[in-house]
Amino acid sequence: MRLFFSGEIPDAQIFSLRQIQEMLQKVSADVKWVDPKNFHITFSFLGEVKSERLDSLKRTGEEVQKLFHNFPVSFSQLGAFPSRNKPKIIWLGIEQGEEILDSLAKELERRLLEQKFTLENREFKPHLTLGRIRSQKGIEKLSEKLNLHFPESAEFLFTHFSLKESHLKPGGAVYKTIFDFPLKNP
Repeated sequence: MRLFFSGEIPDAQIFSLRQIQEMLQKVSADVKWVDPKNFHITFSFLGEVKSERLDSLKRTGEEVQKLFHNFPVSFSQLGAFPSRNKPKIIWLGIEQGEEILDSLAKELERRLLEQKFTLENREFKPHLTLGRIRSQKGIEKLSEKLNLHFPESAEFLFTHFSLKESHLKPGGAVYKTIFDFPLKNP
């Protein structure tokens, strides 16, 4: 099973995020755009995991969920990894709620490492991936768009995270929620 922990984006927010993605698509750069129904914030990518380990992952999620209350989140700037000048991944950064998302990700990571899970060796930067660059076609114009003023993003209440399974298909990844971890109400 190919698994990851992710933060969920409410349906009402997905519509405004889709509009931002559509603005970028007008540039006609060679980008594989993320299907809006797959928008999420990745906390920990676990890769291939044997099904026998699902119980320990469920316990980890349950332990972490008890430490956090619902909290407001909003998106801020457009950006790219590794940089705006040489983009490979186009993303939306987090403005409000960044510190709490970071704490949640670190708490998950700490517990997963204690259980000897192998995690990606990169610093967590809370973001939502909009697309992945396939070639350099139109990249200059796309990079210019990333520097434009970011449209205002509505605040939403972050209420839960999930353990998801990812199935890679020719048309793109298909995600299935394995466990959902609602946060406490304040």
